[in-house]
Amino acid sequence: MEGVSRDVATVLMTVGGAVSIGFGIWHFFVPRIWNWYSYITPSAGELVLAVRAINVFFSLCLVLFGLMNLVQAIQPQVAGVKFVAVRHGLLRCVACVELFGMQEVAENRAGGA
Repeated sequence: MEGVSRDVATVLMTVGGAVSIGFGIWHFFVPRIWNWYSYITPSAGELVLAVRAINVFFSLCLVLFGLMNLVQAIQPQVAGVKFVAVRHGLLRCVACVELFGMQEVAENRAGGA
């Protein structure tokens, strides 16, 4: 019975990972598809950058977590401590990139004022 439940888990993780990747790739294009920025006053440049940054990092997280699920489904021996460490490291990298990007935006704004 354990083998059957493991097979079901592998299928579910693979499908979930693939759906997450697809949704993340699609979400990169949502602002253009739905014309998000037309609802924001053009003079609110920081708001446009903030919405863009949130969308990019949300989409990136969906894709990366989908990839992590696929790796865990395909290579179960990677699971465990190593897998948790990789996932946490990935989150830290995304957070650092986001903070660096926001710092650059703030410095550009201060320099242009």
